[in-house]
Amino acid sequence: MRQWTRDLTLSVGLIIFCIVNFIYSAATDTRTVEYRLAGATSYMQLWLSVLLVLSLILLVRTLKKKPDNVVAPMWTKLGVLTLAVLAVYLLVMPYIGFFIDTVIFLTVLIAAFTLTAPHERKEGPAFYRQWAAWLLVSLISTTVIYYLFANILKVVFPKFSLF
Repeated sequence: MRQWTRDLTLSVGLIIFCIVNFIYSAATDTRTVEYRLAGATSYMQLWLSVLLVLSLILLVRTLKKKPDNVVAPMWTKLGVLTLAVLAVYLLVMPYIGFFIDTVIFLTVLIAAFTLTAPHERKEGPAFYRQWAAWLLVSLISTTVIYYLFANILKVVFPKFSLF
């Protein structure tokens, strides 16, 4: 893939993303906040504005210079897998809750990134120990995140319920 086509695709995609999300955030109800700048939408609009400016700079630079060197493709198999797993993670969370969903999500991503790394693959008991380590890392990090946000910051997470 040529660099200018990759940069052009990325900049146009990010510009569209910024515009759509800026419109969405402008339509969000902020009547509960006394000062508009104290609302969550102001923070979102600030970062969208920064991203929009940087995307416009990338677009202008790409159209002006048209760098013709060959670069790695923007979408690799691992990148597509990550987006697919993220989509499933977000769709399933209301049904199985934050904790279970996040442990599965992290374990799958750690496994995918580790198994595609260019190194010697483990076999037999070592492979199972590796899976146990991935699961343990996922459990510990999810527990820490859950504790910090639920107990200290008082964030309400989706919970699992059979009924």
